[in-house]
Amino acid sequence: MAEALHLKTKETIEGLSDEQVLDLLRLKWIAPLCASLRAMPKDIIGQLEKAVQALANKYAVTYLELDRQIQESEAALAGMMDGLTGGEFDMKGLGELRALLKGEKHG
Repeated sequence: MAEALHLKTKETIEGLSDEQVLDLLRLKWIAPLCASLRAMPKDIIGQLEKAVQALANKYAVTYLELDRQIQESEAALAGMMDGLTGGEFDMKGLGELRALLKGEKHG
């Protein structure tokens, strides 16, 4: 049956007129190519839109907001350090770290 199908297909293809051959070529190659070319700008714009949105999401938190969050965290950590106890050198080290976190300058 496969051989018969192959022979019938070959006979049909060889019997096509030039107009039928051109129609088949249009349907098989030209129409899909044109559809792909028409869709290309939309696809490229879609990819660009996704990339821009990803950048907007990545930088949604501003530097000023990050700086404020860091300062709040440093102040909270410095406050928690007040409850720590230790030896003389440990407490001096904690004092320096606390001063650094609070933005104080020691020399």
